[in-house]
Amino acid sequence: MYSGIATDDAMNLAMSAKAVPLYEAVKKFIAEEIEPHTRRYFELGEGRSDRWSYGAG
Repeated sequence: MYSGIATDDAMNLAMSAKAVPLYEAVKKFIAEEIEPHTRRYFELGEGRSDRWSYGAG
């Protein structure tokens, strides 16, 4: 429970040392696997009269 003291460890929202490798792995995955497809994703929807319609294919 929070004690009301501003320096209380319960209010320390910094990332733990154990979490850093997972965070780095997630950033790498997004950069290598997701980001390269982002431009194409938005290109598929450009100029569509009905934004909720299905794409080609």
